[in-house]
Amino acid sequence: MLKRRILLSVAVLMLFVSVTWGGEISWTFQDTSIGYMGPVALGMRDGHVWPVVFSGGPIAALYPTGWQVVGENLLLGPNVKAASSPTGEVAAVNPGNGIVSGSAGWEFITAEAVAFDGAGRLWTANRFGGGWVEVSFRDGGRWHSLPAVQQPSNGSLSLAVGTHGEVGLAVSSGGGFDYYHYSSLTGGWTATQNSISQIPIDNVTGLAFDAHNIPHIVGVGAGAAVAYDFDVRTGSWQGSILSASMGLSPDTFMPIAASEEAIGTAFAMNDNLYYSRNEDSNGWTTSVLPRNPMLPSAASDSVGFGYDYQGLPLIAYTAGGNMWLAYDPISIPEPATMGLLALSGMALIRRRHAA
Repeated sequence: MLKRRILLSVAVLMLFVSVTWGGEISWTFQDTSIGYMGPVALGMRDGHVWPVVFSGGPIAALYPTGWQVVGENLLLGPNVKAASSPTGEVAAVNPGNGIVSGSAGWEFITAEAVAFDGAGRLWTANRFGGGWVEVSFRDGGRWHSLPAVQQPSNGSLSLAVGTHGEVGLAVSSGGGFDYYHYSSLTGGWTATQNSISQIPIDNVTGLAFDAHNIPHIVGVGAGAAVAYDFDVRTGSWQGSILSASMGLSPDTFMPIAASEEAIGTAFAMNDNLYYSRNEDSNGWTTSVLPRNPMLPSAASDSVGFGYDYQGLPLIAYTAGGNMWLAYDPISIPEPATMGLLALSGMALIRRRHAA
């Protein structure tokens, strides 16, 4: 009788795991009740726990007391990019102006691109006369600059900082992109310039290093969501089209973020939200989110995207005149989990039989 009960319990538990796993992602939707229509960006403060939604109007942050406005009209311009620090700070920029959080509130900075490294140091990229770009970081209250990079293109800058002194800089350039890489081993910048033509990318909007220090780029090309990933095995950049249709505005700013397992991005197109993921550089998969009663607004060309401390994705967007947050709070067991459950059940049976 006990053996039958154990077998039944294991079977029921395996059925439950199978149903949950088959669902893959279970998105929930939060209405911040903070009014805004337009592009937004997402940062994760306090150890990637608490979301902050940036915009050219209000800035909304989630607290245990609910969503609160923590700034108003601090970022001028339509295209906002955000960055999250592992030590708790968040930053956001429009080209030329930006803000970063601190113990005294918001601090204004001048930046066209912004990033944090693993130690929580703030990095910025800025253009100056003659087509040069300066990349700087702040350490101990003082700013330090890397050697300047000559970059004649006027495309938007994307900045990322890896580990062991690795820094990446990407910019759109004539339907392709230029990528610059700084390493402490070379002591300077090396470049791949304007050599990407297999899939057009008119607007490079995001650059990130994954957990293995491999760079990934996202952007818009010919109305499609596009990604480029560096392939270590071939020593070359490989392009992918993430969206089946060509409905993205060329001015859309697609965000990019990294977790311990994956690189991800999100975008709004044809009244739908999309989430794309590349796990362990094994290729991109794209899924459409379930329809929320409030659809993404046509004005929300750019959405916000990030991962929390558990590696779960979040998407910020605007709908119905308010800021919204889509969140996947469900941890999905891997297929191996079901095998372990079955083995555990059989072990219990064997132990009972031996007794």
